[in-house]
Amino acid sequence: MQRDDELIIIEKRNFFSLFCLDLEAQLVHINLAQLTEIYEHLVSTQVKGHVEVSKIRKMRIVRFHCVCVCVCVVVSCSLG
Repeated sequence: MQRDDELIIIEKRNFFSLFCLDLEAQLVHINLAQLTEIYEHLVSTQVKGHVEVSKIRKMRIVRFHCVCVCVCVVVSCSLG
């Protein structure tokens, strides 16, 4: 009788272990789907940020070029 009780306990533990393993597998699949979505949003945000920084740098280059041209014109006028 005691041996039968031990076997029943072992069976219940095995069943519970399989149940927990199944739940963990489901959670992994759910989180993987969310992880890819989060990663896509991160990449999209990074791309937008790099585009904005690129625009700012281009504006600075244009302004710097205009300042240099203006300075050269003023210097050449004052020397001439």
